[in-house]
Amino acid sequence: MQVTVVTGSPAKGKALADRLNKEIRGCAARLERLYPEIEAEGRFFGTLPVEEGATVHGLHTETSYGATDVNLLSVGRDGRTVTVVGWGQMGDFDDAPLAAFKKTAKKAVTRLY
Repeated sequence: MQVTVVTGSPAKGKALADRLNKEIRGCAARLERLYPEIEAEGRFFGTLPVEEGATVHGLHTETSYGATDVNLLSVGRDGRTVTVVGWGQMGDFDDAPLAAFKKTAKKAVTRLY
């Protein structure tokens, strides 16, 4: 999944990217607060050296009835354009193709203009 937004200015693009990163960082805590049957863990997997930068986050959830899912998310920016790339499947962090996801996220930001 990829969603791209073109804002009105580079400053607005930076503000949007910062806000998205903040919301993603707080996602695990929000999930646990809203859904007591879910245990969630968020991880920060660093930044990518592309355009104005990209960040990579992970989210693992496990329900009380045994379902377990892992998601990777990246927020990247080139000037006033911001993109979010997402990937998810059943499993945990060991099942996530982190290196391949980082490559995909970097390519997605490189192609923004």
